[in-house]
Amino acid sequence: MQVVSTLALALGGLVVVAMGVRLFVLSFRTGGVQERALGVGILLLGVLGGPLAAVSRSDGMRGTPEGDAWFALALCLVAAGMASMTAFPWLTFRRHSFGALIVVLLASVSLGAIGHGLATSLARGGAWPDQFAAMRPWIMAFVSHLILAFGWTGIESAALARRIRRQLALGLGERETHDRVRLWSIGSLTVVVQTCVVLLTLGRGSFPLEDATCRAVLSLCVPLIATAFGLATFPPAAYLARLRAERPATERV
Repeated sequence: MQVVSTLALALGGLVVVAMGVRLFVLSFRTGGVQERALGVGILLLGVLGGPLAAVSRSDGMRGTPEGDAWFALALCLVAAGMASMTAFPWLTFRRHSFGALIVVLLASVSLGAIGHGLATSLARGGAWPDQFAAMRPWIMAFVSHLILAFGWTGIESAALARRIRRQLALGLGERETHDRVRLWSIGSLTVVVQTCVVLLTLGRGSFPLEDATCRAVLSLCVPLIATAFGLATFPPAAYLARLRAERPATERV
């Protein structure tokens, strides 16, 4: 079971990382700041910060000056990635809203404060169980920012998908656009679900990747997230052909 969950997490992570690379490269071609914000956020979290944090907490590095330094660097990268991902729904859905901008700025300040708290807890040293106990509240606060970023994106995407669905019922709009937005909503809200499970696991005092229940939930959520985001970002030709072949929507609104 552990091998299956590890494989599912790895494959799902690769798809999400590929999506981040694609969005980042695409942003330079289109000039889209929202694609760049999400792409940078995914790359900082999934390619740099996340793996570096995992390596720094491995058995050979944990408790060493090098491991602690790498972990501090990973925290900076993860905080920057989360701030970038929080900016994505603002840039995509509420760019002209001053209130939304304030939310993004407050989230960025909060991430900086949480990162400082984590670094302070880490600097106290001691055995890993003691370090983890001191860092756990800060880690939970850190992780909770994913709920803000993806919950915001998921809710906005669901509302937009509903508006496009109404247009489709009138013979307007594009089914491909509706499907892409709907997939973004599904993927984002699934991230919220798995983040809540991670928070509950941390709240019980367990490390998420060492908890069997949490790993099982993650092994189910991550492939779903990867599939939703993957189809939205890399839709296969056959998938697009099926969408285009469907008759104009007459669904209930």
